[in-house]
Amino acid sequence: AVSIMLTKDSLAGFELHKVHLGRLPLDVTAEAIRETFSRFGVVLDVHLPKDNRTGDRKNFGFVTYGTEEASSAALAARRVDLCGFEI
Repeated sequence: AVSIMLTKDSLAGFELHKVHLGRLPLDVTAEAIRETFSRFGVVLDVHLPKDNRTGDRKNFGFVTYGTEEASSAALAARRVDLCGFEI
């Protein structure tokens, strides 16, 4: 498998489509999210925000797709099983 690391600067100028993921288990990894959500299209980025004060990860995140079709497909799924949790 080929892995390409993208930065915010390298994505500038592209039309990006973010999908908000709520109620994430705190121990789920970005790689597990990428693997699960790649069934809808190519995942450009997974962002798992942290609390600025504590450094703890928050229980939500974002998946970024490069096409509207992929983000629409992910949103149309409504619920997705991620490591045994429904989100």
